[in-house]
Amino acid sequence: MNRVYSLAALLLIGGSLSAQRVANAPLRTFNKVGALDAALPQHHSASNSLRDGQDIVFSEDFANGFDGNNGIGPWTTAGANGNIWTYTHLGPIGAYSQRSQIIASATVGNGFAIFNSDSANTNWADTTIVASPIPFVGSLVSPIMDLTGYPAVTVNFAQRMRYCCSNDTPGHFVEVSTDGGTTWPNRYPTENGILDNADPGTVNMSVNIAGALAGQPLDNVQIRFTQDGANGISHYHWQIDDIAIVSLDANDMKITNAAESIWNFNTAYTFDSIPYSIFPISQLRGRALNMAVFNNGSSPSTNVQAHFTTTDGYDQTVDLGTIAPGVNDTAFAPLWTPTASIGDHTVYFSLTSDETDDNTANNYDTAMVQVSDFIYARDLGARTGGYNDNDQGDAFRLGNKFYIANAVTLYGIDVAFSSVSATDVELNAQLLDAGVSGYPPLAETAYHTLLPNELSPLGTGNFVSFIFDQPVDLAAGSDYLAVVQHFGGANVLIGVSGTSPAQTSNFYRASNSTWYYVTSTPMVRMNFNSNIGIGEGNTHNGVGLGQNYPNPANGGSTRIDFSLDQAAPVTMELRDISGKLVQTLVNGTMAQGVHHVDVNTANLGAGVYFYTLTTGKNTSTKRMTVVR
Repeated sequence: MNRVYSLAALLLIGGSLSAQRVANAPLRTFNKVGALDAALPQHHSASNSLRDGQDIVFSEDFANGFDGNNGIGPWTTAGANGNIWTYTHLGPIGAYSQRSQIIASATVGNGFAIFNSDSANTNWADTTIVASPIPFVGSLVSPIMDLTGYPAVTVNFAQRMRYCCSNDTPGHFVEVSTDGGTTWPNRYPTENGILDNADPGTVNMSVNIAGALAGQPLDNVQIRFTQDGANGISHYHWQIDDIAIVSLDANDMKITNAAESIWNFNTAYTFDSIPYSIFPISQLRGRALNMAVFNNGSSPSTNVQAHFTTTDGYDQTVDLGTIAPGVNDTAFAPLWTPTASIGDHTVYFSLTSDETDDNTANNYDTAMVQVSDFIYARDLGARTGGYNDNDQGDAFRLGNKFYIANAVTLYGIDVAFSSVSATDVELNAQLLDAGVSGYPPLAETAYHTLLPNELSPLGTGNFVSFIFDQPVDLAAGSDYLAVVQHFGGANVLIGVSGTSPAQTSNFYRASNSTWYYVTSTPMVRMNFNSNIGIGEGNTHNGVGLGQNYPNPANGGSTRIDFSLDQAAPVTMELRDISGKLVQTLVNGTMAQGVHHVDVNTANLGAGVYFYTLTTGKNTSTKRMTVVR
């Protein structure tokens, strides 16, 4: 159960409440992952294990360094910064790299290749970072290979990388030449979904270069690994090992990506279509199921069909026709709206064709959407790391953007904290307008002191509820940014779980008054439960009585929540400090569930009052204050 707290005293801050939408201008990328107390989840591509019928045409594990152990010649370097490519047994170094970030390839023990531009951008004489990082460009070039008889092959290799600030511009490539290195007309990006500033660990890659070889002489082929920062992109390290040129199976259709949403920052006008892990019933809406597929075989695949089914009865098939070797395609299914049934809803993706597939392992995928009564989330629930500014206890804000499809009332913001965080630290949460430049504040909770039992060990999600003194009405068709705010002075790490598309999870650095985006999803959620203020300590014999809010009441009304585990006759009375009955707020039989009463305080004098809830088996009293 989530631990909840009733927070008092509203902290007011200034800011425009204008709802005007501004252009989607990219934010600066925050170029530090922060203090990760564990590696983020590893990004896996499709399996590259060899199958019956495949031939290894060429291989290189750098056992002899760049001299090559394949018998056909050495590896060379090229480009303005080709000399940064080195043979090593050590992980990267630099301002944003660590020796421990070493590639976990099968033959790491006999060395590997690395392009460690992070170290080249650091002045180690005084341990400061170069103010304007140089966009290094350089290639590691294979010896010439004779691929006669193998017109359809993949380049398989292990890689580990981290890069920054690409704004979706690729910067790492496998390039192919069929004229002995005179020209390099074909290049294939290798990020494959790896996000800016994320180090997903070792990734096994498979790049199909059949298209580059088609119709070309095959006796003078070279490949090269090129890091290209020509567009001002900053890259930190790229490690390569266990390279193999492998002949393709005849028939191998595969799913390269499957998702329950489609998001493109450059074309989207709202944050409706970003991935969400949990939908409250109030925000259920159509999801754009889609599947990217690729013919990884050497022969055409005919009558290709993409199948979409869900555990709540959705079943659709999209015909893709014939797909030639080396060709990508995408299947878009009709919108799927999860049923309003609490729990997990699984989406199953599958791929078929008329041919018997030589590798059916990559013909299937799944996605999960959870439906909840009140929780709206983008994280995956189990903490995989922690995020802050730079371990110095600086002030910051961190959170996620949310799209509100249907009008709803927000009662709180739930946050999970890393177990290595300092405690006895005061924090709060804020709701910001994501549709206005600068994200002006709309509402703010009171302070809460973080306690040791509120932290989340790795693999868990212990959420603390920050409650608004006055619930916030959210407008349909609007975007909001929910954040937790740390005021500095101690090292507090917010839990992260999952990955976020660029520009959708945001970080504010107070020291330079600048917003950035992050790609590790903060464990910051919206909570629409009106019962959020009725914690375990406020419930007795199945009857819960919450603290009025706002408290002190300084306007025309204040609200009291209460809950019943079964229908019962109920009275609620308001008395002044002398015990005199001021008003009967409730008198009658109430149904099971959560209820609230709005108390008109306009005619009440300033002072202390008590409200008492009485049922047949329970009496509870709380204190409220009215100020003028």
